[in-house]
Order: sequence, then structure tokens, then C-alpha cells
Amino acid sequence: MVQFFRKLSLTHGWIKTSLISVFLIWMIANLVGTLNDQSLNPWGLTSALVKFGLILAILALIIFKTRLWKLIKEHQNIFIAILIFLALVWQIVVIKSTSAPIGWDVGSIHGSLFDPKSASIYLSQNPNNTFLFFFQYLILKYFNASPTWLNVNFINLICFDLSLLINVFSVRLLKKDAVKPLIIIQAVLMFSFIQIIVPYSDVMVLPFVSLIILGFAILKKTKTNTAKISGLLTFSLASLTAYLMKPSAIIVTIAILIGFFLQFLQIKFTKKNVLTYGLSLFIFLAIFIIGVKSFNTFTYHNDFVIIQKDKGQPVNHFISMGITGTGGWSAEQGRVTYTILKTTRERSSYSNKIIKKRLKEQGIFGMIQFFIAKNYSNTSDGSFGWYRGDGPYTDTSKPTKNLMQNIYYQNGKYYNDYKLIVQVLWILLLSLIILGIGYLSEFSQILRLGALGGLTFLLIFEGGRSRYLIQFLPMFLMLATLSFGSAKIMIKNINATIKSTLNKAQ
Repeated sequence: MVQFFRKLSLTHGWIKTSLISVFLIWMIANLVGTLNDQSLNPWGLTSALVKFGLILAILALIIFKTRLWKLIKEHQNIFIAILIFLALVWQIVVIKSTSAPIGWDVGSIHGSLFDPKSASIYLSQNPNNTFLFFFQYLILKYFNASPTWLNVNFINLICFDLSLLINVFSVRLLKKDAVKPLIIIQAVLMFSFIQIIVPYSDVMVLPFVSLIILGFAILKKTKTNTAKISGLLTFSLASLTAYLMKPSAIIVTIAILIGFFLQFLQIKFTKKNVLTYGLSLFIFLAIFIIGVKSFNTFTYHNDFVIIQKDKGQPVNHFISMGITGTGGWSAEQGRVTYTILKTTRERSSYSNKIIKKRLKEQGIFGMIQFFIAKNYSNTSDGSFGWYRGDGPYTDTSKPTKNLMQNIYYQNGKYYNDYKLIVQVLWILLLSLIILGIGYLSEFSQILRLGALGGLTFLLIFEGGRSRYLIQFLPMFLMLATLSFGSAKIMIKNINATIKSTLNKAQ
């Protein structure tokens, strides 16, 4: 029995092999999907993109063929600081230039900030967004700021950049030589990530997802009891907050708990070890359960918004939509559940009928084909769902007014150029993760497990666009940079093999 437990490890034995194999196959499938995405279509591109590419090529030649590269390496911290500063300036200009009213749930929450009656109706039907609403409302109230699109977008921006900063601390604890690659990759993301003007839980949950990972990193990598306790509290409180804001965001917590359990099976079952693990789990569960119950009590007894029970959408509502059509939002199901059915129980019964009907119609092989197609929709788009799959983002009937709108707005002159660039960046990130598959540590395996959990969740529940991937970005970013060294070795080996093959052919 002891030998059996020894084999239950993320880094050894059949679990390691299975996890790496499934992860690699799934990531390759995602990469194939990105290469087939419509964003790579050359139609609609402008000469500005060619000029931009030429400028980058000339800069690369100047840097690598002169002493400038040596100078950059000698003063790399200064250059990285300049890059981050420019990225921050770019983000601020983007928000000021492109902030606009957004439709779907984002617009409903924003409208609720102005009107408690609207908030009551919306949150009664969508209680999953209650924490997000109060998160924005209380921050605006604390700073005595009006709920304009510009202000909530600045909250969104702070959440995004705070997540990136927390990622740096986590990677520094885990692997110091991966910090600079992470900073550079994240700086590129800061230039390209337009979702900062979509103030929704996808982005606002990110600092808490990053804190979950940081808390576990502190717990694992520090030596003192004080540091370990702070790591445990950070992990627990961040998991609670992430769950309240976006329940699916705690998939990384579940992955960590699985790793925690498997590690427990590897230790000697002494009184001290069992007590340590048991007490840690008890503290986590106590904080999580008490926190959820406390917020639920607050939800239905606060003085600002009256939220009615038994009016919300049940969990299976999102499953039924997740296996209907393309797996995204279903207008027909939305119409029925919002306007005809009045209680959660009625909506749950209706959703169960949809699920049973769909499974019966498709059968096993039909559902497999459906999930393959849905995974493509979930992961192929490097813009993370910008103008894809949801209601209106910006009013494209109005002409663009500035350079940023011309880049990011769908009717902008350079929008197709932007789509191509972010698609290439997404392809490079996935390629880096695939090429770094040789990097093996408990933490990298937990990140892979968490990524697989997130992708599986998106197959089952409402998805159909890559916007839902945003909540899992910290896992992808950290995994790419932790395995950066292994990816470089893999590239060198591939290059050497190609050269050797060519030499033999000659």
C-alpha cells in the first residue's frame, strides 16, 4: 500500500506521464486551431503592418549586429524598466482614447451602479455577479468617484497590472532566472491587451487568481512558520475572493489542492506531519466556508440593493447553453429563462430538459465532435474574444476619432493589422508552452493540471469564445516562462537536428 501511494505523484509515475501526455496533445490541438483562425487571413491588412515589420527587422539588425546588444545586456534592468514604463503609458492612453459603453452583462452591471432598482432586477437574476457589482461600487465610493466608463476601466486596468506584478513575485520565488522573460512577455501583453476597457470579472478576478498562486508559492518555498502561515492565509483568502467574483477562477485552487493531497500521500505519517497538513486544510476550509456564508448573508440583507432569492439562473443553465449551438450564449434559452420562467427551480427543470434532449440527439460520437469544435472556438482567438461571441463592444456605426480607435475598434483602419499581431503573439505563447514541456517540477505540473481543468470547464459550461480564457492567463504566463529554459534547449536541439539532416542530404 505504501508503494502504491509513492506512485501517486504529479512528478513521477503514471500520473506524471498521463498529465504531460494529455496536456501536450491538448496544447498542440489548441495551436493547430490558432493557425486556422480567421485572424490570420491576409485580407484587409494595411501597408502600415509591413512598415511596422520592417522597422522591427531593422531594429533587430541594429541591435544584434552592433555593440548595442552588449550594452542592453549590461544595462538590461534599465531597458526593462523603460519598456514597462512605455507599456503603462500606452495602457493609459488606450483607456482614455477607447473607453466606450459596452453591451451584455458589462453594460448591465455598469447601469446598476447608477440605479439600485436596476441592480436589484439584474442581480436577482444573475446573483453570480453580485460580488463583482459591490467590488466596483465600493471602490468607486471609497474614492468618491462617479461610475463613468473611464473610472471603472481604470479599476479594470489596476486589476490587470496588479495581477502581472503578483506573477513576478511568484516566479521569483519559484525560479529566479525566469523573472526577466516573464516581465518581457507581460510587457508585450500590456501593449496588446484591449480587454482592459471591458470592466468585467474576466479581468477583475485576475489579481486574486495570481494571489492564489503566490500564496501557494510562499507556502512551499519559504522556511519560517510565519511566512508559511502568511502564504496559507493569502492562498485561502484569494481563493475565497476569486470564487465569489468568478467561481470558475478557483480551478487553480482545485489543482493546488490535488497536488497538496498527492504530496501528503508521499510523506511519513507522523503525528506532526498529519497535524500540519490537517490544520492547513482546516484553516483553508474554515476561511472559505465562513467567507461564502457571510457574503451570502450580506447579499440578501444589505441596505443598498434588494436581491430576491430563487430568481437566479441555476448552474445547469450554463451547462445547457454550453452544449447547445456553438456552446456559447443561447438567445432562445436566455429569452425563456429570463422572460417566461420566474423561479430558479423552473429554470433548472427547463435546463435539465435541454441537456437530456441534446445528449440524446448527439450521442457519444456527436458530443465528441461537438467538443472538438467548441475547443477550437474556446482557444483559437488571440484577441481573447474582442468583438467575438458577445453583445456590442463599441458602436461601429460612428467613425473612429484617433489612432487608438483605428487600431482597436472593429471599424478602425488598422484593426485587421491588430488582429493579426495578437494572433501571432498567442501562437508564440502556446508554442513556448509546448516546447517547454520538458520542464518538470511540482509547480509546473500543478499549472498544467489547472490549465487542463480550465479548458475542461469551458467545454462543459457556457463558452464558445476565448474571452473565458482570460481568467486563466496567470497559469499560461507563468507556465510559459518557468519552462522558458527548456523551450530554448528544445529549439536548439530541433535546429541542430535540421542542420544535421540537411548536411547528410547534401
